[in-house]
Amino acid sequence: PADDPTALLTQAKARAAELMALYMRSLPLYEGADPRERGPGDELPLLAAGELMVAQRRADPSGASLLLQALVFLETGYEHSPHNGNIRLALVSLYGLLGAPAAALKPFSDLDVKHIQLDTL
Repeated sequence: PADDPTALLTQAKARAAELMALYMRSLPLYEGADPRERGPGDELPLLAAGELMVAQRRADPSGASLLLQALVFLETGYEHSPHNGNIRLALVSLYGLLGAPAAALKPFSDLDVKHIQLDTL
């Protein structure tokens, strides 16, 4: 059934693994590119993490195992694209959701948010 938590988790893990495999295959395309520019696969870790986060919320809202895997995917993207603002914001949000504000400090500081922007956030 579509609402079966086990099936949801299995499907989400498979889709996320496929997205991360695509990301890993895209990494050679980053060679020689300006690290401040968006890479060809930069959205893939975000999509993979999002897949896991939605599945976690649907299947086991009080659990965190998929959230931790999502964190690994985002950290991998951050390692290869440290200037990607979307990855930074996702990391800050997920660290906050996991109750780890100290870990959120690095990606948040790297955003270089100005005072007026901070008020908006």
